[in-house]
Amino acid sequence: MPMNPLITNCFIDSCAFDPKYKPEDEASADIFKLYKDADFLIQIAHSTQKEIHHPNTPAWVKREALNLIYTLPVSLTESEVRKLGEIEIILAGNGKIENIIQDARHVFEAQKYGSYFITTDSRILARASRLHSVCNVTIIKPSEFLSIVKQHLEKKSCQQTLRPSAEPVLNQKIQEKKIMDSAPYKGYFIQAAPYRLVDSGEFTINIHISRDTRNAVNIRNFNAGNTFKTEEEAIYHCIEFGRQVIDGKFENCSVNDL
Repeated sequence: MPMNPLITNCFIDSCAFDPKYKPEDEASADIFKLYKDADFLIQIAHSTQKEIHHPNTPAWVKREALNLIYTLPVSLTESEVRKLGEIEIILAGNGKIENIIQDARHVFEAQKYGSYFITTDSRILARASRLHSVCNVTIIKPSEFLSIVKQHLEKKSCQQTLRPSAEPVLNQKIQEKKIMDSAPYKGYFIQAAPYRLVDSGEFTINIHISRDTRNAVNIRNFNAGNTFKTEEEAIYHCIEFGRQVIDGKFENCSVNDL
């Protein structure tokens, strides 16, 4: 089974920003919409970033790329150099390695830091299976990735109902205009991110819980089925929901591996 894209790093190739044919063009647009709604993370390799800054790259693509997290070039270990070499050999085939240097670097960065590489490059897609056997990264088109994302969104295990708090909620407290939308709790950090539903206009419970391990900051998204009339009320309950998740109140919601 493919890795859940909602809890892993997903890398996107520059050519997948703006595909020129269906259904990849529509799928790419939907992917960026879901990314903006904070349903999952999209990242770009530093090698891809260089391509995005090319003078012929559309201006809107450059703007979108500025909002993405990207890797930084670092020196490679001996095993990483060997891994990159294997990727280069697969991509080059009977051709010259110097012609696929950048593509190989994109794939290498994706497998090093994530689980998915989204691309419309026919050369890379044709070798997806062999590359996966070497570096365990799933290489797919935008439409295929979007399908996997939607499946996991539908089955999202944390579509729970917020449990009532043991302490009474004071109405004046949740109606304060300057209510805090984030809070530290037991070594974790809860960030409220409620969003308004189009049909009802009410706000949902949606949160990001992060943990700084010194080596990296790990983040996971959780949500609940409750809705509220005001954003302030939703934010208050977002923080409460986050505390309950951290306390292990929900069987299928856990931060143990953050």
